[in-house]
Formats: sequence, C-alpha cells, structure tokens
Amino acid sequence: MNSALWAAQLTLAAVFTLSGAAKLTMSRQRLLDTGQTGVAMFPIPVVRFTAAMELLAAVGLLASTLTGIGQILTPWPEPECAR
Repeated sequence: MNSALWAAQLTLAAVFTLSGAAKLTMSRQRLLDTGQTGVAMFPIPVVRFTAAMELLAAVGLLASTLTGIGQILTPWPEPECAR
C-alpha cells in the first residue's frame, strides 16, 4: 500500500511541478498557445500566485517523508487483517 501511495504522490508532485513551472515562466500568450486556456480569464498576478501554490503543493506532498518530520501524516493505515 505504501508503494502505491508513493507512486501517486510522486505522480501528483510531478504534475504540480510541471504545471507550476510552466505558469510561472511562460507568458500569457504562450500558455494559451500550449493549451492552458484556463488562464485566459484571470489576471497574470493570479496565474503567478497559482503557480507558486502548485510548486509549494509539490514540495508539501514529499516533504514530510523526506525530512522525517510528521511521517505519521504520509502513510495510509493498513487494515488489521493485513498485519
């Protein structure tokens, strides 16, 4: 179960990182050209703030286990019958 959790966390962290990095570095027109049409209705400071929060979310998904702080928050408890 923990390996499935790690796979999901790493995948989600990668998606957040790629999306956040794209929104943080690309211009509005480039984002629209690459298919991220959701940024069209928001001012660019809101898009940049969202990008920064996506990058923080990627760090937050992995930080507790990598640093050893709050590891109880990361794994899902196994059912009693599996032990």
